[in-house]
Amino acid sequence: METGSYLKEIEEQSYEVCREAIINDSSSIKYVNWKDLKDKLSEWEIEELCLEAVMDKGLNLRHIPFDLLKDKLSKEQVEDITLKAIQEFEDSFQFAPIQTDRICLEAVRRDGNLIVYVKKKVTNICIEAVKQNGLALKHTGGQIKRTCIEAVRQNGLALEFVHTQTEDICLEAVKQNGLALRYVKKQTKEICIEALKQNKYASEFIS
Repeated sequence: METGSYLKEIEEQSYEVCREAIINDSSSIKYVNWKDLKDKLSEWEIEELCLEAVMDKGLNLRHIPFDLLKDKLSKEQVEDITLKAIQEFEDSFQFAPIQTDRICLEAVRRDGNLIVYVKKKVTNICIEAVKQNGLALKHTGGQIKRTCIEAVRQNGLALEFVHTQTEDICLEAVKQNGLALRYVKKQTKEICIEALKQNKYASEFIS
């Protein structure tokens, strides 16, 4: 049983009561009666309750009714709360109420695969995602060469997800992991040599 669940039994909630409950058990944020409290609390108090919850457990972000609080919290405050949640646990990003460049970059720099939740997959965010995890390339959608280069530099096996292979992309891939040769569509002597330098077992994939 959640130790802070007693909050849902309290009819007359206040900032002090809610804060004590959240400090005791951060998941009790979901029992805060925001409909009643939002006009009684200051912006600072609302922000503090939210921060207290997400800094203890990032996933508490999903329990904050940002739509209800949109007139009480500025975009900057919402961004700060979201960033703190992601910094505590990056998977909280999937519950982000807004997606700014700062929020998206914070998420993908911690886990490149979180690019899958990014609504606007702009180049700089995609590049940061594949720098963290080359295999995130499969979730980036439209590709540019620079993104592909960064992806295979991080993990040569990301070559599997490159839509348009070029010799230099393939070279970068096999230099990082010789076994990426298996995904090279047009093998050249130079590519094969570099693959074998990196991993002698790449010979299995020479065609």
